[in-house]
Amino acid sequence: MKITLDWMEDYIQINDNLKLNWDDIFVKLTSSGIEIEDIFVGNIKQDQNIKMIDILNAPKTSIVIDFKITPNRGDCLSVNGILREIQTLTNYRSTYHEYMSQIKTTWDNNINNKDIQNKTTPILPPLINIQEPHYCPNYTAIAIHNTNNTKSLPDFIPTRLINSNIKSISPLVDIANYVMLETGQPLHIFDANKVGHTLTIRNANPHETIELLDGTIANLLTDTLIIADKQNTPTAIAGVMGGLDSGVTIDTKNIIIESAHFIPEIIIGKAKYYSVSSDAAYRFERGVDIASTKDALMVASTLILKYLNGNPSEIVEFQNTDHSSTPHRQNQIIITIDKIKSMIGIDIDINIVTAILSKLNCRVEIKLNTLHITPPSYRFDIQIPQDIIEEIARVYGYDNIPPIMPTSQYTINTINPSHTINTNYKNILVSRGYNENISYSFLEEKYANLFNYTNVTPIALKNSIASFTHMRTTLLAGLFKAMEYNVNRKLHSIRLFELSRVFYGDDANSQPVKLSGLCYGKKSNYHWINGNATFNFYDIKGDVEAIFQGLPLKFTTYEDNPLFHSGRCAKIYLANKEVGVVGQIHPKIVQDFRLDYSPYVFEVDIDSINQSKTTFKLLPISKYQKVERDLAFVMNNTLPTQNITDFIDSLSIDIIRDVIITDIYTGDKIPSTHKSVTFKFIFQGNKTLDIEDTNSTLHTITNKVIEKFNIQLR
Repeated sequence: MKITLDWMEDYIQINDNLKLNWDDIFVKLTSSGIEIEDIFVGNIKQDQNIKMIDILNAPKTSIVIDFKITPNRGDCLSVNGILREIQTLTNYRSTYHEYMSQIKTTWDNNINNKDIQNKTTPILPPLINIQEPHYCPNYTAIAIHNTNNTKSLPDFIPTRLINSNIKSISPLVDIANYVMLETGQPLHIFDANKVGHTLTIRNANPHETIELLDGTIANLLTDTLIIADKQNTPTAIAGVMGGLDSGVTIDTKNIIIESAHFIPEIIIGKAKYYSVSSDAAYRFERGVDIASTKDALMVASTLILKYLNGNPSEIVEFQNTDHSSTPHRQNQIIITIDKIKSMIGIDIDINIVTAILSKLNCRVEIKLNTLHITPPSYRFDIQIPQDIIEEIARVYGYDNIPPIMPTSQYTINTINPSHTINTNYKNILVSRGYNENISYSFLEEKYANLFNYTNVTPIALKNSIASFTHMRTTLLAGLFKAMEYNVNRKLHSIRLFELSRVFYGDDANSQPVKLSGLCYGKKSNYHWINGNATFNFYDIKGDVEAIFQGLPLKFTTYEDNPLFHSGRCAKIYLANKEVGVVGQIHPKIVQDFRLDYSPYVFEVDIDSINQSKTTFKLLPISKYQKVERDLAFVMNNTLPTQNITDFIDSLSIDIIRDVIITDIYTGDKIPSTHKSVTFKFIFQGNKTLDIEDTNSTLHTITNKVIEKFNIQLR
């Protein structure tokens, strides 16, 4: 917000004992949160190396101060607001209150004596119909007839507007903007001949439209507050912008001035939605003083009558006294002296505290060790005790608060065991060449459906975030998107993993933790040994087995899932419970995304694995020699060899230490629909095994396998 220096000086009382020191004022404003962003002389931005005294020696009308006002301090978006801050932080006193008192006195006297009217027939005030008092709790208006919008205003008004980055349009509009900058209260002026004698404040009806002052055609939402004319036609979007058809022109003679309070909740987001920008919306969104509506109307009317002539009506004012239906910003805040001390860190004298609060125009009652504080109506940002304490510290001066190291007692909590276990999983993957990926919990609908191999219905977001419309049911989509990003940047060897939650429902029990991994492309970039070797199913299956080494995982063929390549995918089981999946992405998806290689992925339910009650039987290391024997079976190509090894394991034969598949043969002397699979059996017992021991065991295994699977011994 830009304000000329002379405008502020108009309302600062100075005398021989107190010289005006703007350098000191700027330092105190900046240190308390009202930052001086830039200083301009005319339109020229001043270099920081130029001394402040040199700048202030320039003509005051040409010095423009650019204040950086934070979003919570809407009360400072005016000359009066900055003056209040100066008076609070320094010994300088603002005379703006006296100026307003003079305006009120003059206005009341002139209206009562009919001096301003200079007419025999009184001007009737506009009729105001408030249908939404909870959105518009205060509305004032006045009619002024026979104004002259062709007269020239004194130079200081358009000059100050231009220096504040507001275009000079016409005398009537300029006065409205000038008063807004001075008081912080936005005004709007209607052409009375166009809108008629009645104004209605209501919500827009379905399918209503309005052409705004900037030419924008707005299709009004039903939750948009509008001002309607005598025909009940929208003539302005309340607190945002007026309509083109009701705006004043150079020929306007009769006007209605609106000065209203619209609560921030009904204005926030409306300017952005309708793609318009206005100083009024900027202020109403941050909060405008509900007590300033009539004052601003009197200031504007006084300037219009003084410079543009006219005959005024009486001011008509509506106030909603039902605070139960209107957000009330002057709630009393109760806080103890001890609370102030504990949060600021030092003991500030109670008299200093009350003096600071009085400077902030707060009403204060002291009851025992408790302060009952009512903030002023323009401080929308003071709502809780912490806000009061922040104000006390700010005005007291942060530099006056000595740095004191806090005293506290620290206790080290026990680390969650699952956190340690999950970190171990990550470390194993990193040691095997993987990089951790962290993705959003939200997905585009395309990815949410494509990777939803579990067939759980994805949760749709009520308010989509950009293109994100659903919560993820799998981590594979995030890994796939990260892979795409890297492939597009010419990477040909990619290993990624992610450990995080997926979302099947709203409650915590339906949001399990998953661990997912992805391999894509070459095993190694630019390596002289096997530099062109690519990842395959057994690489990523081996990674899964390495992560959960020691757990009796079982892998069974997973068919008929559109995400995975049939025959190159397996479900993962632990203690007869499905805990995950590993496999190759379907060739159609590879083709659709124009990938050079097929990605391999895995996903396991970490919660299920960590909560499993798997037990281990520890055996002493045998001192006797191992014995190895082979058996080859001819079986149908469709029979998974894992089924046979699982069956042999289920026989629980004590002397069998391991069963390994060493060869799978197809070709000569084997039917085309069959395969020959060689199993190596490793035997070891608590004695030296002889031929009879191993032959007897192999005979038992052979008979049971042939009977179970209807296969032949080769």
